[in-house]
Parts: sequence; structure tokens; C-alpha cells
Amino acid sequence: MTGEVRVLELFRFADPVQGVAVEVELPAPRKGGQECFLGARLVLESGFVNGRLALALSSGDLDDWERCLDDLHAEKRAVWPRGDRTAWLEVVPADPVWR
Repeated sequence: MTGEVRVLELFRFADPVQGVAVEVELPAPRKGGQECFLGARLVLESGFVNGRLALALSSGDLDDWERCLDDLHAEKRAVWPRGDRTAWLEVVPADPVWR
């Protein structure tokens, strides 16, 4: 189908009770000055709230996700996407069970 917008789940963090995911809309990029942005959503799910928050992701944001994965692998705090133009996700890999 021509012009059909597909949704790609970029990532999902979840347990049996709650989760957070980022979904990217393809193939409909939006222009913003010199840079091209993809429409996306930050999806929150839990037993008491479900919500979607709009994001605008640049190609640099997608490239920066690799840095975040490296930080998470090293058990460091990760904030993505960086900057103040859109909502963001902060992951702090701390597990009180393993202290």
C-alpha cells in the first residue's frame, strides 16, 4: 500500500507488571529546519497507567542509541534522546536486590 505508515518498535524494557517502549513511525519523516525528524512515541504501560507521549527523533538520536546501549551494558545511567526538544527516557540500572 502506498503511503502506509508502519510502526517499528525500536526497543522495549518490560517485566510482568510494567514496561516502557519507543515506537517509530515509518516511512514518514518530518522536516524541521535542516534536519529530518521521525515521528515516534514513548509508550508507558503499567497496572495503573497506560500512556503515549510524542517524540521527534533525528538521525543523530538513532545513532546515539548505540552509546546508550554501551552505557547500559557497563551498568551506567543512560538518557536518551539527549537535548531539550522532545521527551526523553532515563534508565538507571540499579537493582536493590543485588546490593
